[in-house]
Amino acid sequence: MHTIDGLPSHILPNPSEVVCWGVWAGGGHLSPFQTKAVRTGVRHPPVGFILSAAMAMITPILACTDWEEYQRLRVILRQHQNAAVKTISGFTFRKCAKTFGMLDGNKLMLESESELTILMDFCIYSHRQKRTLMEKYLAKLPPTDDADEKVVREAMSQSRYSMYRIEKIIQGSGLHVHDLVRGNRLFLVDETLSKTLKTGALLGGRLIPLPGYWITTGACFPLSEEVVEDVEEVFLRALKMTEGDVSSLSAEAEEELAAVVIGAAMEDGTTSMVDYQ
Repeated sequence: MHTIDGLPSHILPNPSEVVCWGVWAGGGHLSPFQTKAVRTGVRHPPVGFILSAAMAMITPILACTDWEEYQRLRVILRQHQNAAVKTISGFTFRKCAKTFGMLDGNKLMLESESELTILMDFCIYSHRQKRTLMEKYLAKLPPTDDADEKVVREAMSQSRYSMYRIEKIIQGSGLHVHDLVRGNRLFLVDETLSKTLKTGALLGGRLIPLPGYWITTGACFPLSEEVVEDVEEVFLRALKMTEGDVSSLSAEAEEELAAVVIGAAMEDGTTSMVDYQ
């Protein structure tokens, strides 16, 4: 257990320091099956083999991924996320940390630095006070004529949080994933994940849409079958009763989904099984 104590009362920790620590790296490297969890009683996520017969519904992979464009867009995304992190107030940080039981007085309790990355992602993209910090941040940006900037800003405004099952891996390129909440299928471009994950693996986290494919915001983490089943049986069942169609979630429902998935994964120990590089 990592503890950060003796911190200023304004915020735990100062968001500007997070960037210096290199926690907000983007494009994380997952090693859930080789890393031993710190928490007691962790159920290691099993790796199954599940390949959907409805592969025609999956967003088609580009015949030739423009890796230079991908890297440019990833850099722009990282820069904006780092800037948005600096807008987190002490009140917001403490409120979000308390949501996941990460505060003990003036101490921030972490199993690993990866949990701080996940918390920051929740603070800027999910937590709402009428609007999210990311929505406020994007609204204050000056207009731009830069094509890449426009693409990334639009993508950040359309992020989605969910649980995903890996259905097919394109080595060195990305993964076909099934959104277990909304039901549709996406192609996720991530070279590292395509080399470290296995078919059937489960992920929780946020994706954003780029033209022809999706990318992570850099804060995905492995999920166990038990956590996915619990979320589906309890939260999603209740959500369907109140909202009906869950193929398009309300902003409030998506915030609650993110909180439920992250909280369950932290309790299960899988959020500490991540090495963001």
